Amino acid sequence: MLLHASHNLWIQGFFDHVTTDTGRTRWFTTEFGAALALTAMVVAYAFWRLRNQLPAAAISSPGPA
Repeated sequence: MLLHASHNLWIQGFFDHVTTDTGRTRWFTTEFGAALALTAMVVAYAFWRLRNQLPAAAISSPGPA
């Protein structure tokens, strides 16, 4: 919920208002623009590459029965 709210705040409430429309601007900006999709893919790839740096899960007992 907080991620969605902050996404709406920054994309729709800030960046859309400070971007000058040059005709093809909406292809790159707004909620469904290429810039946001590319940024999300770069962040996802970075997290995917760093996944092996997480500590291994401790496997002990299955828990209370």
